[in-house]
Amino acid sequence: MADALSGWDALWIALAGGAIATIIAYVARFFAVPSEIAANDRAAGERDEDLDQWIADEHVQLKRRLETIRKELAATNTFYSGQYGHRLNLAKEEAIHAYRDQERQARRDVALIRDREHWPHGLWRKLTRRPLVQLKVPERADEVLDAWATPPSKHLSSGDVPPRLDDPRNRSLEDVLAEVRSGVADFE
Repeated sequence: MADALSGWDALWIALAGGAIATIIAYVARFFAVPSEIAANDRAAGERDEDLDQWIADEHVQLKRRLETIRKELAATNTFYSGQYGHRLNLAKEEAIHAYRDQERQARRDVALIRDREHWPHGLWRKLTRRPLVQLKVPERADEVLDAWATPPSKHLSSGDVPPRLDDPRNRSLEDVLAEVRSGVADFE
């Protein structure tokens, strides 16, 4: 019976084994962090590329829609009417609205990617000086969106004021509430 372990000896061996297993698990987890960061950065970068391609494609589509509208107005001899500005603005608002929604979804997607990272990722990023990947397209897209929001003026005579574009980038619930509280005639 001298070879048998006492209850305390068995407890200490079990605790040591558990501690070693925990340390091995943390070390293995920490070694997975760089590849997880690379995958997260790649996914965020790909989402930015998707938004970049979306705006490039939408730009071409918008130019085609505007040209189609112009041809339709010319064919019906209404090119110099109020329909010119109205119809072009509606097409532009639709494109800007779609971009706004695409950008919002891209930001949410990148936030979800970042949510997969925890303190070991933050520590690794700090040690390796590897910042989180940011969306670059939203900053670069402003120039394109401002061009899309340019009021139509080809149809105007000297002194005419171009029709106002209801820019979806500037809409908010507060604005809508203020409008509705001032009257609901538009909906009657």
